[in-house]
Amino acid sequence: MAEDLILESRKKTKDWDKADWKGVQTEGEAIYKELGACIDQGLEPRDDRVQSLIARHFQIIERFYTVSKDVYVGLSQLYAEHPDFRKAFEKFHPKLIEFIAEGMRVFAHHNL
Repeated sequence: MAEDLILESRKKTKDWDKADWKGVQTEGEAIYKELGACIDQGLEPRDDRVQSLIARHFQIIERFYTVSKDVYVGLSQLYAEHPDFRKAFEKFHPKLIEFIAEGMRVFAHHNL
């Protein structure tokens, strides 16, 4: 399954230029910063504002490959368990990795 997702991602992004990649990066970083603010405000991953940000995250991921419930939940686990993802998310907020992972699981169970 992972190999299929990688192949699909390569197909979907093969014609992207630097601006396309930069746009995805910028949009993702904006979402992560907003999620960090949500944590600081005491919001929960299930809160509507958080879930609207997670929906935007989901839309970004869909630009790369087809995202089923299992795939999105699996991605949340990968984020939480892989040290490179942990390091990347911690630069936005020290609690972001657990927060986004839980938000992704909530989103998947209610929307996919």
